[in-house]
Amino acid sequence: MKILNLIRKDMRSIKIFTLAAFLVTAALSATAFINVKLLNNTNNDNKGFAVIELFTSEGCSSCPPADALVAKIQKESGDKPVYILAYHVDYWNRLGWKDQFSSAEYSRRQNDYADYLHLQTVYTPQIVVNGRTEFVGSEESTLRNAIKNSLQKSPTAQLNLNILKTNQNQATIKYNTQVTDKNTILLIALVQK
Repeated sequence: MKILNLIRKDMRSIKIFTLAAFLVTAALSATAFINVKLLNNTNNDNKGFAVIELFTSEGCSSCPPADALVAKIQKESGDKPVYILAYHVDYWNRLGWKDQFSSAEYSRRQNDYADYLHLQTVYTPQIVVNGRTEFVGSEESTLRNAIKNSLQKSPTAQLNLNILKTNQNQATIKYNTQVTDKNTILLIALVQK
């Protein structure tokens, strides 16, 4: 059992290192609303990536088709730099169906996008692609076009990421950015593809 726990810790460190490199690129784009290039990345063809953020809720009757669509896209994306993040908002909870995955933080994130994108309201299911384009989450052709366009765009900023050390549930990361503006925010999240 002890050996199994050590193997799990080592695998977790490897996963964190590998996934963090891709995710940091995606997260910088999604939160800073810019395209990013990760230096020394395996993405040597200098093409873009797509961060798909789905705002959804278990209490939303229109959300299951959007949830199914992003699951389908995830399966089809293979090794392409397509990253899907699902945020379960909490504003549907007041209607009697408590979404066990919901968070007020996710609702705030969606409201921040609404402010940035000059939207009058938030809704579910809503998709935001690379922090720039939003639409109803069940619109398959719109999503596919947004992904295609994002993958064809060359990054405009650069990010150099070094993971200095990992232990248990923590990682120490050093980063340097180039060609970013003063409103750039770096958000790091661990995503397993």
